[in-house]
Amino acid sequence: MAGDVVIIRSRVLEVSEKVLRFSHEMTNAESGEVAATTELVAVHIDRSVRKSCPFPPAVLERARTLVATKG
Repeated sequence: MAGDVVIIRSRVLEVSEKVLRFSHEMTNAESGEVAATTELVAVHIDRSVRKSCPFPPAVLERARTLVATKG
C-alpha cells in the first residue's frame, strides 16, 4: 500500500556467456509479507550489430561470483 516501507532483495540466479538471470523480491518491512516477486533475463547486446554477444571477461567473472546459492 502507499506509504508502506518495503525491502527489496535481489539475487543473481544464473550467468552464462551472454545471459544474466536474476530475481527481485519485495517484502513489507513491518509484516514480513512478500508483496511482489519477479524473475528477469538480461541479454548482453552489441548495439552496433544488434546481436547478442559475450560479456567482457571481467564482467562475466564478477557476475559469476554473485550467483546465489540455493536456499
